[in-house]
Amino acid sequence: MFKRTLSQNFLIDPNTIEKLVNSTSIDPNENVLEIGPGKGAITRKLASRASHLIAVEKDRDLIFDLEQIENAQIYEADVLEFDLNQLRNYAPMKVVSNLPYHITSKILKRLALHKNLFKSIYVMVQEEFANRLILPPETTLTAFLNSHYNITKLFNISKHCFYPKPNVTSTFIELKPNNLPMEEEFYTFLNYGYLHKRKMLYSELKHHYDEELLDEAFQKLGLDEKERIQKIKPDLIFSLYKLLGKLTK
Repeated sequence: MFKRTLSQNFLIDPNTIEKLVNSTSIDPNENVLEIGPGKGAITRKLASRASHLIAVEKDRDLIFDLEQIENAQIYEADVLEFDLNQLRNYAPMKVVSNLPYHITSKILKRLALHKNLFKSIYVMVQEEFANRLILPPETTLTAFLNSHYNITKLFNISKHCFYPKPNVTSTFIELKPNNLPMEEEFYTFLNYGYLHKRKMLYSELKHHYDEELLDEAFQKLGLDEKERIQKIKPDLIFSLYKLLGKLTK
């Protein structure tokens, strides 16, 4: 039985499951976090390859069967509330998940904020969402993720590979972290620019920073005051954020 309230669409095609797990290149020395293991079709494959598998599942009705999988440690929890810091002893981990589509953005943001725990992230998302991730960023989240990760579309998955069958095609993607340090305030900074993304970034930042400080930072980085945030490279935006420092207004 599946629960629509949890956006449950179980991957059931064995060839796709094998392809998915192979694409993560998990070796016997690596630890893995799986989010939303469901009925365990992917979980069993992951557990047989990893040093240790930790799975977080919200649906209580699925827990008993999941607990029978060898080399798998199961937590009954909502991943949005689960304390990811308790995974530090297993870090750096690989993340593998068929993400619940209605909370994809929230989960990816949360994983990114714990970037230091995860060596790579492999997730299944809606094809439309995957396409937005690899295009020039148009939202705070996509800009944030593109600033911290190299994102690659691995392959599409037909809706016929799931039960129940979703209405959309899915895409399996890889997020490889770069060396940019994780700072939660950077997300807030990006939001200043993307909240009114059709306006000039300089004009938006004037509401939060001293104009003299803005002038100095823009000149030092060679940025045009008329530039919109989506036209600026992510590494330059981060440099601007670091130059400006804490809020001055």
